[in-house]
Amino acid sequence: MNISGNIHPVKPIAVANKTIGFNEPTFVVAEEGQASAGDLQIAKKMMRIAASAGADAIEFQLAIA
Repeated sequence: MNISGNIHPVKPIAVANKTIGFNEPTFVVAEEGQASAGDLQIAKKMMRIAASAGADAIEFQLAIA
């Protein structure tokens, strides 16, 4: 919303089979952080859990020290 109170929606974008934009359902992103500790099997399990909870996507972080 700008200073005059008008809403300026951005152009919708498609992610997989979902549309993200003004008046679209909320796109839910689960945050995994680094809980999988780089273990692929744990990461896959977390993806299944996030999907079953209704998440549309999951974000993984990777830190290499």
